[in-house]
Amino acid sequence: MLFKGADLVNGKGDYFHNYDLLIDGDRIKRISQNIKEKPRQKIIHCAGKKILPGLINVHAHGVVLNSPLFSSGSTPLEDNQVRDNLMSHLSQGTTSIVNLDGFCHPKDIARTNQETPVKLFGATTHFDSAYSAARALDGSGLSEKHYNLSSKDIISRHGKNILVIGENGSGATMGGGVQDYLFIPKAIERETGTRITRWEANRLKRACLGKYLKPQYDEELIQDALTEIGVDLSAQRAYEIIIQTVMPPYTEALTALRDGAQLSEELNIPMIAHNATASMGVLEEIATELGSLLIAGHCNHRSFSRKEMRKQTEVLKGYGSLIDVCTFDALDIERTEDLESLFELINLGLVDFLSTDYGGGNHSSILGTISWGIKNGYVELPEAIKLCTYNPAKLLPEQNIGYIEEGNLADLVVIDSSDVSDVLGVYVSGQKVYSKAK
Repeated sequence: MLFKGADLVNGKGDYFHNYDLLIDGDRIKRISQNIKEKPRQKIIHCAGKKILPGLINVHAHGVVLNSPLFSSGSTPLEDNQVRDNLMSHLSQGTTSIVNLDGFCHPKDIARTNQETPVKLFGATTHFDSAYSAARALDGSGLSEKHYNLSSKDIISRHGKNILVIGENGSGATMGGGVQDYLFIPKAIERETGTRITRWEANRLKRACLGKYLKPQYDEELIQDALTEIGVDLSAQRAYEIIIQTVMPPYTEALTALRDGAQLSEELNIPMIAHNATASMGVLEEIATELGSLLIAGHCNHRSFSRKEMRKQTEVLKGYGSLIDVCTFDALDIERTEDLESLFELINLGLVDFLSTDYGGGNHSSILGTISWGIKNGYVELPEAIKLCTYNPAKLLPEQNIGYIEEGNLADLVVIDSSDVSDVLGVYVSGQKVYSKAK
């Protein structure tokens, strides 16, 4: 197979105009200009198109069949939803994913890998304090087959495919976004019959706990929030519900953060941890011990002010920690301030990885987010692509993906040169696995 006349973004920050790419089996055989065509060879004409390495997403959820969700160990998504999530990632140019639902069983990752062309890798939080945090909030997706696992055993037996400790803490057990869109609305609905939105849940949570999850009963503040969102509850009862829903798992999750850090250091495996205002102090403490073994997840978290976000990221980076920023669902819900925060950190040269997470049970496209950044003058394509290809590839067991180079696996994405978000085709190991409908 021969791609003719493409503009190549190689993943290492370089750009090559009007080049040919020869694929032999699952590998990139040759990169040059004016490669001679052969009889019966499949030719793909790429004038007006760019070719990128397949994207590597190091922070995703809901992508493994039968996997307990989040740090809460919640009931797995329906199989069709998982398949839809995987197809969404694939159609957006992602060919490798690290699943951060840390209670996942390695056999379920293997089963899912048999069904999808996306290359799935896993994480682990199979240790006591993480289980305790999950049970304090939910744990409905956990069974004997999960409790019988330990992170140490998983790493020793499946280390090639289980890449990190994590996600240690999450928006579920650490009072973040999953609480806002899932657990707090459920708790309020059980009490009142009224289902509130995630923004309303966040408003009420902030009134009761502040942004640092420090309980303080302020009747007037809580009543104002209840009046604003239209929920018929006393301030005292609302406060009790928020405390009961958020604080028990949060206390356990702080312990799990420290235990996970010890495990990371002992096993010499990276830990990706939930970074937000509620966990920032513990993460700074951990960073002094772990250095580059700590991956600080979603450093552009919405709980931070812009000033806090920048300061916290600079501190963690100063300890050698790796910095992850996430698209969440900011592009889809047009949260301009979230997009600006993400690109502020990128422009400061602080970011190592650009990933998605699963904000509000959804994710915005990585390429769509990069396209927004380019159109608004925040970033250039080659450097942005490096954050979701070459950089995260260093975490993977095989070092022959994540950048376009002769001899590497042919995991490739073809996009329209005029619109980075317009994915025309996706190839995994030299095989076309997605083509945009005409």
